[in-house]
Amino acid sequence: MNIQEASRQTGLSPDTIRFYERHRVLPRPPRRENGYRDYAQEHLATLRLVSGLRHIEMSLVDMQEVARVAHDATCGDLRQTLVGQLRNALEQADARIRELEHTRGHIEACERPPDGGLPVRTVAVLAVPAAVLLAAAAFTASHRHPPL
Repeated sequence: MNIQEASRQTGLSPDTIRFYERHRVLPRPPRRENGYRDYAQEHLATLRLVSGLRHIEMSLVDMQEVARVAHDATCGDLRQTLVGQLRNALEQADARIRELEHTRGHIEACERPPDGGLPVRTVAVLAVPAAVLLAAAAFTASHRHPPL
């Protein structure tokens, strides 16, 4: 099948498929007489595997290793490689979660008043000039809808 059909069946763009070929994640398919790539079901299986690995944010280098083992090794080798790479991806995800929790703590600390005063959000509302508040009140009063 051609690259458009492979794209349709895998949900990956033709550019993404070519990217994986260039980076040796996907074995190069044979070419037809007209020079077009001729993808087989094995290529689609690899693209689906790689797409799943990308969803867990596995690095390109790790995907290359998994794809290499998937094509060249036994099922046991593939399982061992996958388990190792998945553990690695899980550790990276946990590290990102810790970083995000740390950032969240900083954001929450910024919202808390340092001396028991008003929270930042309240102070921001109080800083709005009185003229703006009066104009908003006048606008609201003049645009009231009649009761139903």
